[in-house]
Amino acid sequence: MSKLICRGCRVRYADVRESKAGVYTRLYLTADFSDTVREQMGWEPPGVLSGKLDGELNATHFILTPNQKELRQHELQLDAVSVDDFQYFQVKDAENETTSEEMRFVIHTAVDGASALVENYMRRVGTSDKSIGQLRINYEVQEAIPLEDAPTAQAKLEGAEAEQPLDTGCIACNNEIPLVDGDPSMHDSGQLCAAYSGGTGGPALSTAREAAGGTHQKRKRGGSGPVVVQ
Repeated sequence: MSKLICRGCRVRYADVRESKAGVYTRLYLTADFSDTVREQMGWEPPGVLSGKLDGELNATHFILTPNQKELRQHELQLDAVSVDDFQYFQVKDAENETTSEEMRFVIHTAVDGASALVENYMRRVGTSDKSIGQLRINYEVQEAIPLEDAPTAQAKLEGAEAEQPLDTGCIACNNEIPLVDGDPSMHDSGQLCAAYSGGTGGPALSTAREAAGGTHQKRKRGGSGPVVVQ
């Protein structure tokens, strides 16, 4: 679990919406665009008057605490679903000089009665610049899959089946276990192939017959019919 601390935070407004998952509340906030937040979110300095910022947090909970001591009793705490729609703004004064940098974003919460709690906070604390506080967002970080495990994980996600060993046709000496790639004298199990004749053409059935002390059996190619004795 990780946390993001936003200072100079205030509520702009809130609304209630409905989706297939049910009713939820969107809480629109503004906070300081600090270097700490920028670095944690992986944002570069925008260098523009305004713009959309990449990123979304898989939030679990948030706490909005007013700075003024007499208002801290109205602290707002709610479970959350996500935080998104990050935007960057430069605040200008009457002379068109930049006075501060801020970010705007939206917190989604599906808590029953969340809209009433947010409304109560806005009535008690307010929404102006004098009503700022500190916002703490708890969120989950998705762990990266190690590179060597990625193919296995992808195969499980897609429901893929593991590849089956290639049937070499040799069942006399090692129960159809494939030969080592590039070495026709050795099976993958580490057992020497009794059918190996010393050539490069793979197992020699005559050698296998002698090593096994009897006849060598090989399945007829092209089907799953009866075993043919040669």
